[in-house]
Amino acid sequence: MMLHTQSLSLSGEYDNFQDEAHRQMHTRLSLCHEGDKVQILKILGSGGFKKRLVELGLRRGKELKVVRYAPLKDPMEVCIDSCHVSLRVEEADKIDVKLISTKADD
Repeated sequence: MMLHTQSLSLSGEYDNFQDEAHRQMHTRLSLCHEGDKVQILKILGSGGFKKRLVELGLRRGKELKVVRYAPLKDPMEVCIDSCHVSLRVEEADKIDVKLISTKADD
């Protein structure tokens, strides 16, 4: 019995392959800068914390803008659906986001 095999070419095409998800910058909300527009990917945590964020309108897929940080960088203000919400940086660190645009892009 003879098996025919094809070798996989590991040329530059394979090395340059990236899907759309990897082209976008994923980060935590707490690491974003003033003026950044982001989309929520995932809210980490559970229980009352997650329920409170959902009640405030922060849920997967929603877009928001980082408005400003307090003088000592805590808390931060974000705008979601024309509502301004203040979050502790510790809370924002539990929100995974995808960067849509930066202040420099505007």
